Amino acid sequence: MFLIIFSVISLVIAGILFGISQRFKYFSKQGIPGPKPKFFFGHTKESFLGKKNVIYEIDDVYRYSRGKYPFVGFFTALKPYFLVIDPEILKKVLITDFKVFRNNDFSKMVSKRRDPILALNPFFMVDDLWNEKRAEMTPAMTKNKLKLIYPIAIETTKKLIDHVNEKLTKPYDIKELCSRYTCDLISSCLFNVDAHCLTSDNPEIYDHSRKVMNGIIGAFSKKCSSQMFPPESAAFFKRLTIEAIRHRNEMSFKPDDLLDHIIATQQKKSFSEDDLMSQVWTIFMDSFETSGLVLQYTLYELARNQKAQDKLREEINANLDDEGEHITFETIMELEYLDQVFHEALRLHPPIVYTTRVCAESFEIDGAKGHKYQMKKGDVAMIPIYSIHRDPDHFPHPESFEPERFDASNGGVKAFTDRCVLLPFGSGGRICVGVKLANVIIKTAVVEIVKNYRISVDESVPYHLEIGIKEFLNVVTSTLLINFQRL
Repeated sequence: MFLIIFSVISLVIAGILFGISQRFKYFSKQGIPGPKPKFFFGHTKESFLGKKNVIYEIDDVYRYSRGKYPFVGFFTALKPYFLVIDPEILKKVLITDFKVFRNNDFSKMVSKRRDPILALNPFFMVDDLWNEKRAEMTPAMTKNKLKLIYPIAIETTKKLIDHVNEKLTKPYDIKELCSRYTCDLISSCLFNVDAHCLTSDNPEIYDHSRKVMNGIIGAFSKKCSSQMFPPESAAFFKRLTIEAIRHRNEMSFKPDDLLDHIIATQQKKSFSEDDLMSQVWTIFMDSFETSGLVLQYTLYELARNQKAQDKLREEINANLDDEGEHITFETIMELEYLDQVFHEALRLHPPIVYTTRVCAESFEIDGAKGHKYQMKKGDVAMIPIYSIHRDPDHFPHPESFEPERFDASNGGVKAFTDRCVLLPFGSGGRICVGVKLANVIIKTAVVEIVKNYRISVDESVPYHLEIGIKEFLNVVTSTLLINFQRL
């Protein structure tokens, strides 16, 4: 009897091992190049064992392959990806053949039952449902609506400056500073409330926002569908939203802003409560976490590079209004060097370090030396944003902060986005819906801080930053301590 049980177990184990070995031949059977995967771990042993973030293993394969192949086979454990390297293929996947690749691979991370609000976020949606939700969100980001946000941003930066002035005696953690600023600003825009993020140690909105983002990051780090939106936080934001709508409906004058767009869409579409909350939280999440990350890295790079900081300060001072206090909305959106600084920080520190696109039908893809390959329905293309941004073939001296690389004489930012080598917010149909809002939020804060302070990186901060092992977003392990010197 024991011999029979042992034999059955051995056969089962042998079958599993054989299945795994065949899985790792997925690309080699098709003649698709790539470094040999390690048994079970694929190309991600170090991240699987908790030694480094997966982006560094993606980057290792990218560096091994660039200049040799337009794409290679890549495994995260047992899951195969087409790791795209060639910008022409990137353009096909993201733009010209977008209808074939319109879905990302992250929708599986969200449970509609556990997280109905996040399941209705365009980032996690697929197919026609994504298209419909995207169409609802896009009109919220018109120039007129963003122009109405600018005065709110100016008022929030006043609180930001007051907050920093209280901390001048010692280095300050700009991770915390930037996320509190973005939370305060977007709370004013969406809920018409003062979140007290910059005036209170434990503001309720900020605490619930952090809980939700920690839940999302935790689910991605575990690579499983688990509840991301804590029930108490969902209830809190629902109360906040309903109260904001009630108050707006009682107003005699209703500005054409983000909240007005949400209310109008709710009335037109007969939204459910979850639909309503998904719109609110989509805008909130993009503005709070993503914009906060971009702002902190922009300040960090300016603090590291005094010449760039001085040059930006000169541009700011040359464009102040007659009172010498602020810059108009139209002008701040047209400041050339500010935009170069903004995009160079995004190049070095994209908020999302890689993304994916799922192939919806058989698709021919060009390989090396004229070879053609077929991607099958369900195959996934991986876009290594972090690696593309640090490729010396696209950006000479890629580790250096050089905003001038986006000067008009080099074709400006557009020359790089058109080639699909600058992808901080994605590209094509799935480009981040909040990119224009992020411009307003970040540039307003950068202008006010650079105008009022000389900033420098504290000597305790290491020169090379490491992204946290379990982070999905570009969140580094180091505390980014900045010294603020009042001008």
